[in-house]
Amino acid sequence: MRYVAFAVLLVLPAAAVAGLHLLGAPLWPFLVVWIAGLGLAAVRLSPACSEARRYDAHDAELLECAREALRIMGARMREASDGVLRANVSLGWRSWGERLDVQIIDGLAVCESRSVYGLVDWGKNRQNVSSFFGALESALGATGSGAVPWGIRTMGALDAAKRRLAPASVTTTIARLRAAGLCPPRSTRGCPPGAIAHLESVWGGPLPSSYKLFLQALGGNAGGFLRGSAFTCDELDRVNVGARELAAESGLALPDHAFVFFMHQGYQFSFFLLDGEDDPPIYGFLEGDADLQPRGISFSRWLEDVACNAIRLVKEF
Repeated sequence: MRYVAFAVLLVLPAAAVAGLHLLGAPLWPFLVVWIAGLGLAAVRLSPACSEARRYDAHDAELLECAREALRIMGARMREASDGVLRANVSLGWRSWGERLDVQIIDGLAVCESRSVYGLVDWGKNRQNVSSFFGALESALGATGSGAVPWGIRTMGALDAAKRRLAPASVTTTIARLRAAGLCPPRSTRGCPPGAIAHLESVWGGPLPSSYKLFLQALGGNAGGFLRGSAFTCDELDRVNVGARELAAESGLALPDHAFVFFMHQGYQFSFFLLDGEDDPPIYGFLEGDADLQPRGISFSRWLEDVACNAIRLVKEF
């Protein structure tokens, strides 16, 4: 997408300038608009680099070592909250400076470096990410393992069935979303304190541990992921009431211990049963269905599949 924007902002205007020159038309109005467009693009299309690594360490230790890593890099801390660090890297001859966002969750460290301004970073964001993990591992005294690259593989029917039945790592899925730019730490947040306990008390919890990992990371705001759907902590009470009303219109009733975790555009929803499973199977309903449909997939696999589709669309467009 960025390369298409470069073509529009650089190649096509150059051709337009040549055409106007041949026609004898004044160039300065066009040049003013062109320069303004380049300035806006330098802000909105600034390059970035991100990476995720897993460590055999407690989150508190990882977070302290991440602070030390940012200090060693000379980055200026601008914000620190639960599991999230945000810092600035000073400008240099290659760039106007970068913003570093670091998140620590369940032994996973995710680092994103994004240029403050400019269309090209000359490798500076990659250098920042590499420097951060180098300093982190030096402070921690351990080497992390890289997150598994996200890709769509061709699988046989048996392999696909085994994959859908096996639990997925929610934290790894979230890391892949961050690495793809869908859930950058600077624009996402988990549920506020007390929100999960409220949901459990109202809807007959406790909630599954795999689902709570998702809420703790993205339950307040998931950035560009699941946009247009209702799933955040402040929406879930209304979602559960609305889902029951929607099912009732088709003469159906959700089980008393059903918890609706996702609704899209008010006509379809997904839910699981609060029966003590850490990664429960999910069920779905589409307006007009004659019954509640088992999806044959657990919550963690549902999340992974939805994330896979979202990342594929980002890569294609």
